[in-house]
Amino acid sequence: MGLPPKTFPTLEKLWKREGNSATAAVTDKGKKKKFGWNTFFCIGISKIWKIKIHKTIKELYNAYGLTWLCIRMSYHRFTNLHELLHGDLSRKVNKGVISKDFENKSCNCNTSSTSSGMCTYKGMCRQYCVVYKVMCKFCNAICIRNTQQSLKKKMEGHFLDVQKLITEGMILDSFTKHFAQHFDSELSWKNLCDNMKSEILSKLNPIGVMKTFGSRNCSLCMNECLTIRKWIRKKQKKLINSCSEIYGACQHKTSFHRFTQH
Repeated sequence: MGLPPKTFPTLEKLWKREGNSATAAVTDKGKKKKFGWNTFFCIGISKIWKIKIHKTIKELYNAYGLTWLCIRMSYHRFTNLHELLHGDLSRKVNKGVISKDFENKSCNCNTSSTSSGMCTYKGMCRQYCVVYKVMCKFCNAICIRNTQQSLKKKMEGHFLDVQKLITEGMILDSFTKHFAQHFDSELSWKNLCDNMKSEILSKLNPIGVMKTFGSRNCSLCMNECLTIRKWIRKKQKKLINSCSEIYGACQHKTSFHRFTQH
């Protein structure tokens, strides 16, 4: 095809070429020297090394005058076989086991809590440990939140917060502040349901996420943060979440599971 060259330059010629360009790039302003290429040593955690690997490399560097070698050490930990076996065993033991307090239940919405005779949450009103999205039908603004409770119970809490803001002037979160400006003192639950659209974006396993509740690595909070960042990058619709809801501390409470097996 004639694509590769007839002769290939040696490593020494390439290094001289890169070295000249690198020295020309150095200025008097104290900038770091730019190297054309680096040599990476990827060393896994092991107990077989009598002498630390970085000391061995340094001794070879000094002994043989390897001034061309630009060392970059990458330390990382390989997955342990014990962790793989333990994870596989946990999956097998927990297969078919469901938390009784967080078990998904069928919709029980009555006529006063439905919109146009249908469930506002598309029959998923009693789902637990979810990340959900609420869209305002007035201005198409979107609020993304998470809850360890059922979705309907969480939305009832939002309704009470909006009522408190309208009657008492108590601002609790961005959802309350936004929806309160669209309603007057005659706010009702049905009126709020008719003017918003909710949707579950992701659902997590309550047995797994319960272990991380109350910590900085809460799986439910992290899932919410990632979802919010994805919507920020899309920039398709207005997002009303505040910064405190993205970087705030985990408010979830841990509890003991009552297991049931199917």
